Amino acid sequence: EVDEEEEAAIAMCEVPLEMIGVQLDPSVRKPFGRACSEHFLKQKAGSITKHDAVLCGFMNAKQLERFNLTATGDLMSDRSPVRLNNKVYNHMKQHCAQEGGRMARLHGKSDRSTQEAVMDQRTRMLLYKLLNRGAFDEMSGVVSTGKEANVYCASKEGEGDMAVKVYRTTLNEFKDREAYLVGTTGRRCRSGVRGKVIRAWAEKELGNLARLERAGIPCPRGISVKENVLLMSFIGRAGVAAPRLKDATLSNDRLHKLYLQIIRNMRAMYTKARLVHADLSPYNVLVHHGEAYIIDLAQAVDNDSPNALTFLRKDCDCMTSFFHRAGVETVLSVRQLFDYVTDSSITLENEDEYLERLQQMVVKRGAVALEELRDEVFLNSFIPRTLSDVHDPIGEYESIVGGGDGPPVFHLGVTGMRSDLSGTRDTPSLLEGELSGTLSEVSATLSSNTDTMTDEAADEAEVDMDAERVLFEEDARRERAVGEEEADEEADEEADEEADEEA
Repeated sequence: EVDEEEEAAIAMCEVPLEMIGVQLDPSVRKPFGRACSEHFLKQKAGSITKHDAVLCGFMNAKQLERFNLTATGDLMSDRSPVRLNNKVYNHMKQHCAQEGGRMARLHGKSDRSTQEAVMDQRTRMLLYKLLNRGAFDEMSGVVSTGKEANVYCASKEGEGDMAVKVYRTTLNEFKDREAYLVGTTGRRCRSGVRGKVIRAWAEKELGNLARLERAGIPCPRGISVKENVLLMSFIGRAGVAAPRLKDATLSNDRLHKLYLQIIRNMRAMYTKARLVHADLSPYNVLVHHGEAYIIDLAQAVDNDSPNALTFLRKDCDCMTSFFHRAGVETVLSVRQLFDYVTDSSITLENEDEYLERLQQMVVKRGAVALEELRDEVFLNSFIPRTLSDVHDPIGEYESIVGGGDGPPVFHLGVTGMRSDLSGTRDTPSLLEGELSGTLSEVSATLSSNTDTMTDEAADEAEVDMDAERVLFEEDARRERAVGEEEADEEADEEADEEADEEA
């Protein structure tokens, strides 16, 4: 007989084993439920081990309730307790494991699916964490979309609007990141996982924004970065982004002022921030309160990287082409703009004078075609970054100093040397009265060399020319004689063939 205290313990599923006199093996878990407790009461006098069939059945049922993939209900209810033998339990356990793997695969695919090309499950959770930490109070819709990221407008009380740039982890259209990461801190992630490369890309833009801000160049102010999400100040008003230079409606005077500001910022970026944008175009410049704000700096490279000058030449070509099509008459050629940005002899004291002199030259030049401003020879020429990249130093020296027949040298302004290589240049050649290094400079050098030649050197040159002329005439006479002999032989052969046919 069971007294009232034992009945209450059984009802609470907490049977004191010492009370009912049951001895358990140390490997046996604590029993569950009223039905299991009643089984122990029936086995008062005996000893129960983990191999007891009833105990195993109840424990298997209890374990099955813990499988989240199987809707079991309450298997250990007092009304209809369920016992599962080991064979059934093992089959159910194996089925749940297989089903769990299948659900994991489906769940992973759904996590990787994106909305608006950037919003996957991981990015959404990251934005929720930033929201909970107080980085911003609310986030609105898309402000702009690009090949590598989308920009959203967010706001925070007391700080106003801010821009949230979310980089694409999947469906990314930006290719050839290798060339932009060579020589930068992101080099260690070039061959790593895509997520690490995107993270390095976002951190790189935050650092470049800080460098431009220290150099005094108008750009968004970087706030923080987390994984593939970058927070920065918002360029615009009341949640509306400032127009891009491509879309802004501006007068000719405003365009001229913006052009001068942009080329000054290009030089400041190269000399002060020691950066090259590498993708500067009307799409990456915002016009706000009369200022040109440079954005999208993730791909910007250091000015001493191997591809810096090639990227700078491309930026000069893009800005020259745009402002020429927009109707600005005082647009510098690509070569002139490249030399202005890279010339180390231009200082803060003489920069205004240099630009004014350049503008005067452009006005005297008059309107020209875009093809002439672009200078295809310069755009397609190789620009060495270091002395070891120069293929033929002696040939270039002779081409510069002696007026040789070698290819034109386009990197003379980068070296900071004088046009005759007599030493370093402290003042720009344009302010010293020299020409700017175009083809006219070569012709002027040749003419000056011809004027300063001695009479003896001129006579020797004439003798050499006469000797070459005589050799050329002899070769031509010899070729004509050989041709006449061959013609006579062909005529004799044709006459012999006709005589044979008549015979």
